[in-house]
Formats: sequence, C-alpha cells, structure tokens
Amino acid sequence: MRNALKVVVTGASGFIGRQFLTAFQDYDVTGLCFSHPRPGLVAVDLRDADAVRSTLDNLQPNVIIHCAARPSADWCELNPQEARALNFAPTELLAKESARLGATIVFLSTDYIFDGTSGPYCEMDMPNPINVYGRLKLEGEQAIRAITPNHIIVRTTNVYGFDPESKNFLMAILPQIERGKHLNVAMDQCGNPTLVSDLCYVIRELVLKRATGTFHVTGPDLVSRLEWLEAAVRIFGLYYDLVSGVPTSELDQPAPRPKKSGLVSSRLQSFITRPPVGMEEGLTIMKRQWDEYHSGVSATESVNSYGA
Repeated sequence: MRNALKVVVTGASGFIGRQFLTAFQDYDVTGLCFSHPRPGLVAVDLRDADAVRSTLDNLQPNVIIHCAARPSADWCELNPQEARALNFAPTELLAKESARLGATIVFLSTDYIFDGTSGPYCEMDMPNPINVYGRLKLEGEQAIRAITPNHIIVRTTNVYGFDPESKNFLMAILPQIERGKHLNVAMDQCGNPTLVSDLCYVIRELVLKRATGTFHVTGPDLVSRLEWLEAAVRIFGLYYDLVSGVPTSELDQPAPRPKKSGLVSSRLQSFITRPPVGMEEGLTIMKRQWDEYHSGVSATESVNSYGA
C-alpha cells in the first residue's frame, strides 16, 4: 500500500481536512470540497451519488478519509433533516463506494455519541447520544460497519490548532478575548483537547499500518471547557478576568451537551509511534504558530508534536 497509496480527503477546505492534506502530502492525495472551494481541490456535492461515483472512478483511491460534515451541534439540532442530508447520507454513500472500489474508509466521529454521564469512554462502551449531531455520527458508524470491513472509525473530541481560516473553539474565542471581550464558557462540559496535527498524523499511522476498527484518538488531558480556555489564556498572555465559567444551563445552547464526557483508548498504543501531546505542549505549539503568523513569518502548517 505504501508505494501505491492514493488518498482522497473529503471536506478538504475545512480545518481538519486541510491538515490531512499536509499529513499525506508525500503521497498521492486529492482533496474534495463543496461549499468552500479552494484552488487545487476537486469540487463535488457529496449528496449527488452520480457525481461522487464519477469523481472516485477518476481518482481510484485506496483510502477515503471522510471528514466533511456540518459540525455545529446546535445547527444540527435546529435543522435535523438538512443535518441528515449533510452528515449521514454522504457517509453511507462513501462507505458503499469504498466497498465497491476495495478502498479503506476513514470516518471521523465524536464523543457526542455518548451521553456524558460516566465518561471518559473507551471504544467498547455503549453509545447513547443525546443530540442530533451525535445520533447522526453514531448512525454513520453503524452504516460503515454494516457495509465494509475495511474501515477505520476514529472518535475524537475538542480538536484545536492554529488556523486563521478556522472557527475551532480556540480560534473563535481567543481573538475575541484579545480584543477585550468578556466571554462565558461552560465549566461543566469535559473533554480532551486534541491538537489537530497530532490527530491527523496518528490517523496516517493507522492507515499505513493497515489498521481496521474503531479507535479513540485524543489528547491525554481530561479537562472542562473552562480549564482548557484558562490554560490557553495563560499561555497566550491574555487577561484572565475576561473569562467566566458558568453552568451549561446558562449558555442557551439548543443542543443538549454531554457533560462528563471525554475519551480514552484501549486499542491505540500498539499501532502508533507515540500518542498525541498533552494540552500544555499543544497550546505552546499553537502559540508559536500564532506568533509567527502575526509577526509576518509564515507558520509551517506541518509543525506538530511529530515533527516539531
């Protein structure tokens, strides 16, 4: 597989998709996009089965990394039918196309498939999603398992990293704090901050080692959203008094959130060179890239704990 590896990444104009293009840049990798076209990417509507089949027939991948989705839990809760069309139907379609082509499908899932009452959760724990986003991700997992044995399902949580085009949790909030805006953050929602480059390079290792099945890939630290943001504020040298912790009930979020959540892995260690870094080291890497960008130096996209 190593010499002939041909990879297709869906959602390649997005935060995680762009990082996958970097992680596999020394192989034959093609990015697909839809709503946010970018030079060098192939535009295709993943809801159009004929277009998807034609595109994949042209590319003939042996790995399809599916990270295209509408990731807003609140939007999915308010728009369940549209969310199903965007977040489930393409997953089922790509699983069928992967099986037809004899390719491996890699699917990004989430800790939101769990109810958040007794986390952190390992791969064998029983799912019980409490919002539309989590239910659609779980249905995607189930469809993939039913359609093809050649799959890698990766559940992750709290993915972050420097990317001026992204609205991931920290990239959305830190610039607001830098401008002096006061923000309330959940003090009772827990998860594992996961550096995006680590996530993608771990998945690269799983692909190259021909792993199959379900894996949890996260950073090692289980913290609340408040603790995560406080650590970022400290490392970025911003003002603590602009951040307040509040219960989830005060945030007026349409989608119910798992609270005592987070993930641990019982399968990953035997497949990877080394695990994702902890929160402090990951935030330090992100801060270095932030400083390089704002000082006019081009931050290297591939800087991460595997290559820093």
